Amino acid sequence: MKKTIIITLLFSLLLTSCSGNEKKEPAVFVNNTKNSAPVKKEIPAENNFEYGLASNRFINTDNITLIEKDFSNISYYSVNVDINEPFPSNFILKCFSQGKTPVLTINYSENTADMIRFANESAKINIPAIYNVFPCYGDIESSKYKTDFSNFVSLIKRASPSSKIIWSFNALNSISLSQYCPQESQIDYIGLNCVFISPYDSIDEIQSFKTACENLTVEKPVIITLFGVNHFDNYEHTYMIEGAEKFIKYFYSDLCPMVPNLTAVIYFDENMLNTQNINIKPCDYSILSVPELNSAFLKITNK
Repeated sequence: MKKTIIITLLFSLLLTSCSGNEKKEPAVFVNNTKNSAPVKKEIPAENNFEYGLASNRFINTDNITLIEKDFSNISYYSVNVDINEPFPSNFILKCFSQGKTPVLTINYSENTADMIRFANESAKINIPAIYNVFPCYGDIESSKYKTDFSNFVSLIKRASPSSKIIWSFNALNSISLSQYCPQESQIDYIGLNCVFISPYDSIDEIQSFKTACENLTVEKPVIITLFGVNHFDNYEHTYMIEGAEKFIKYFYSDLCPMVPNLTAVIYFDENMLNTQNINIKPCDYSILSVPELNSAFLKITNK
C-alpha cells in the first residue's frame, strides 16, 4: 500500500512538471539572485534625451523617406561604414535635407591610406556630421588603438572642422576605460554600445550596463550609440516579441535615467538572421517591421 502511494505521488509530480508552458517574464522583472555588486546610485530620471535609429539599410536613402512618415521625433540617423568603402555622401545629404543629424560609425582600421582617402571625401561634401570613430571592444592592444584613433580623428577634424567625434565602447563588457579612452580634447561625446542578446537572459548584461554608467567620470555628453534587443530565440527558433516590447520600455524608462549627461539614444533596427558573418549569431533586432515593437517605439519617441 505504502509503495502504491509513493508511486502515485511521483507520477503526479511528473505530470505537473510537464504540463502547461508557463510564459517567461523578461530578465528585468526577475530578481537577480547572483552575487553581483549593487548599483551605488541612480541618476534622477529626466528622459529629455533625443532619439535616433541605426541601420546598415540607411545606406539606401529611400529607407529614410519611409521612416520619416511615422517618426517625426527622430533626430539622428546612423549607419555603419567600413573605412575602405565609398564615403556615404548620399546618406549625409539626405539627412541634411530632412534636418536630421547623420552619425557615421567607422569600423576600426589601421590603414593610413584608407584614413586619408575617407577624410578627403569628407572634406569634399563639407556637411557637419557626427563620427563614431572605431568603437572599442577591447580586442586591439590599447596603445596601438589610441594611436590609430588619434591619427584618424586628426584627419577628420582637419577635413571637416565642424563635425563632432564620438568615442564609444561596449557597455556590456568589462573594458578598461583608463586604458582605452583617448584624450578628452579629441572627443565631443562618449558613446555606449549595448546590444542585448535576449529580453529573458540579460541579467548579467544589465548589471554590466549599470556598472559602466557608474564608472563614467568624464564630463562629456553621452550618446547611447547602439541599443537593441534580439527577439529571435536561436535555440527554440521562436520569436520573443512580447518580451522584447517590455524590455524596450524598461530600457528607456529605467536604465536610460542611470546614464549621466545622456543626450540621445540610437536604436539598432536591424534584422541579422541571414548574416554571413560566422562570428555573429543570427539575431533580429528590427523594430520597424514588427507591429508591436514599432508601436512601442513610436509611443516612446513621441512622448
